[in-house]
Formats: sequence, C-alpha cells, structure tokens
Amino acid sequence: MTKKQHIKAGIITGIVVNYGLKWLVRNDLSVGLIYSIILGIIGEILPDILEPPTSRWHRKLWHSKKMIMYMALLVLVLLIIPLLKDSMKAGIVIVLISYLIHLILDSRTPAGLP
Repeated sequence: MTKKQHIKAGIITGIVVNYGLKWLVRNDLSVGLIYSIILGIIGEILPDILEPPTSRWHRKLWHSKKMIMYMALLVLVLLIIPLLKDSMKAGIVIVLISYLIHLILDSRTPAGLP
C-alpha cells in the first residue's frame, strides 16, 4: 500500500477508535478529535518508519504476524490494567490499533506478511 493510503486509513482509524473508546469502554477514555487523527496517522505510518519500504529489512520483524499478536495483547493489557492516566492510555491504544490496521492492510497485498 502507498503512504497516502496508510495516512487515509490512519485518519479513519484515529477517529473511529477514539469514539469507540468513548462510547463502548468509558466516556472519559478518549482524546480530542485532532489528537486522535494525529495519533492514528502516527500509528499507521510507524511500521514503514521502523522498516522503510526501500530497506532490505522491510516486512521482517515490525511487519510480521507475530507483531499483530503482540500489539493486540498490548491493547488488551492497557485497557484492562489501570497503569496510566486515561487520556494517555487512549492515545497509546489509538496508536497501537492504527499500527494493527497497517499490518492488516499490508497482509492483504500480494507480498503479504511473514
């Protein structure tokens, strides 16, 4: 997928996750709309920053099926265990879920995920 497509997905993911946290989990577990969009974009482009598409290491550790499992587990831990302030927890969850969406979208390409 292109960077532009990942940014669009990040915008959508940031908004949906922010409002999902607010309505489904707790009303006070959310961040502002602009922050959720920014965090969604960060989470969506983070895998390609860690492993640039031009690198021979692209789609290795940070673009793997194992990373999907680790990110999903981390989201569950953050939502269940009260370790952080609610706004910080919401921000981290938005980034992690956006990262997950990036991996899911990349898994649907011909190259797939290792």
